[in-house]
Amino acid sequence: MKNFKTFLQTNYHYTDYQIKVMDYFIKTCLSEISKFMLMGFFFSYFSAFPYYLYATLILWVLRFCSGGLHCKTYMGCLLFSHTYLVLCILVLPRLYLSTIWELILLLMCIVISYFIAPVPSIYRQHITSNRRKQYRTYLFIFLFIHFIFTFIFSQNQYLTVGFWVIMIHMLQLTIAYAKEVLS
Repeated sequence: MKNFKTFLQTNYHYTDYQIKVMDYFIKTCLSEISKFMLMGFFFSYFSAFPYYLYATLILWVLRFCSGGLHCKTYMGCLLFSHTYLVLCILVLPRLYLSTIWELILLLMCIVISYFIAPVPSIYRQHITSNRRKQYRTYLFIFLFIHFIFTFIFSQNQYLTVGFWVIMIHMLQLTIAYAKEVLS
């Protein structure tokens, strides 16, 4: 890797900072891909891979639009994400909640998220006021669409998984917001 960095600096005049950013980007991508695959194998074993893909998609949108808690290590992130998804896909959907309670809780999430999101990582650059409004709007639209689908297609297993992803995400988003406010 050192030869490649030297090559980039010599031939393309990359700065040390640009090399560090590229290195961080590559490590982050490899880290995320490996976690995705490890958890994918786990959920495949339990015949829940389609739910895993759906939950991951929902989680990706939520994290992109609203941020949340961040772990400092690979293993911490893997264990937190794995526990989060096991709860959302294999454990919590077994609890019966009536559609009316799901809708009430989703409405609460829409309202709460409008006031506290986004909560970006401390490693992310400052978010402008306009960008905050955009993220908040995207999140509002996304959660409202999920609300409408839950209303129309009640008791759908994918929507139930999505509901629990949203619930746990809002819980950890509230914790992240409280940490940000208190610090």
